[in-house]
Amino acid sequence: MTAESIRDVPYNDGQSTPDIDIIQQYPLADAFSRMREEAYINEVASMDIDVARVAHEDSKASLPPAHPFITRDMVMDKVYQTTSQVLEVVRFDPSTGILPESIAIRALSKEGKLDGIGDVFTEASEIARLWHKQTAYSPLALAPQYNGEDVLPIPRLREDGSAPQAHEADRVFGEFLSVAIDDPARAAWRYHPDTIELRKRGTHLQTKIIEHFTDTDTYPDGSRVRIAAIAGGAAWPDMQAVAALGQFRPDIKVELDVFDWDKAAIFLGVHNATDLLEGIADTKVEVVEDKEQQITTVSTANTRVRFINADITNQNKLLAHADEDDAKGYDIVEAVGLVEYFKQEHAPFVIANMDALLKEKVGLGIVANMTEYHDHPQILGVIGWRLLRPRSLSNIARIVDEGIWLNDPNRVPDKKLEILDEKSYLYTTWRK
Repeated sequence: MTAESIRDVPYNDGQSTPDIDIIQQYPLADAFSRMREEAYINEVASMDIDVARVAHEDSKASLPPAHPFITRDMVMDKVYQTTSQVLEVVRFDPSTGILPESIAIRALSKEGKLDGIGDVFTEASEIARLWHKQTAYSPLALAPQYNGEDVLPIPRLREDGSAPQAHEADRVFGEFLSVAIDDPARAAWRYHPDTIELRKRGTHLQTKIIEHFTDTDTYPDGSRVRIAAIAGGAAWPDMQAVAALGQFRPDIKVELDVFDWDKAAIFLGVHNATDLLEGIADTKVEVVEDKEQQITTVSTANTRVRFINADITNQNKLLAHADEDDAKGYDIVEAVGLVEYFKQEHAPFVIANMDALLKEKVGLGIVANMTEYHDHPQILGVIGWRLLRPRSLSNIARIVDEGIWLNDPNRVPDKKLEILDEKSYLYTTWRK
């Protein structure tokens, strides 16, 4: 496939890519896009490992318009405009043939050099302002992509009006804020190409979880199956999979443990899990909060979902839950969207820790990462996810190999690679 043919592939959201006239208004963004596509093609051609290709439709493609007058083309125009502005600040010169490094964009963003770029939605949207100001360093900006764009949790402010951040002990949530139908943030998160890809990533995670437990030889009726979501946040894809399993495999007992340190995400996750299970369960949903252990459990007769407020680098805590009640580990451990937060020398330890949580012989590990072929000036400079480290496809695969090697230098990883939607995420799964 040539670079030109990749450019013609739709986003699979029911609409084609932006009009070429829009793209040509922003030559830096256009040149950057072409260079990323060429780099992607060259890497795939050079990889000596089999990579399957997977495509998913955007789950929101068929929904009514997200805003009374903001269209997808308007959002895409703003994406190209702000990408070009970031590229100007980082002094991107297409003639050199060198893509800007993500570390340089992160550094400029931290210094405030990119402040003000992309403020069109923040300035016009109350909910976007709250996401950026009162729930900083939280994944809640992505919450509307998952489940209906209805409410978001808002933190209780201190007496001086400041908002406790994710790492602070006094960060407490007790109320939700409705997202107005005409809030511009709806359109931003509906039509932004990165959130379209994130929705597809969630769909693929859900599919892989369900597929794993359709094996009735390994998991006959009466089985107890266990899933761990590491840094799972509100865990909407995992919850969708749990709900589906409740219908496809009603005679197995499904347990999902979601580990995360962000209280906002957990607060939202408990809300979503309760609503979802109440919609499918024949029995009443029970919600129990253990404040001492910082665990909130949402359960029905055959389903248990626990949101565990924990530092996901505390391996002893995670292992204690993996081995409790003589469970001997989890059937699935997923950390989709986690390893890109770690430095290159530390990322393999994430895989090693996940591998240690898996059941012997049947356990399945799942990771997916943001690749270098995303629009990282947008993601790092405009949206503001400064800690991300976009990586190449082969780099992600190597991190998995190195992580498994840390546990057993003689083990040959039994892994599978899948590229989701041509050039977005690389899913890597392995069996223990």
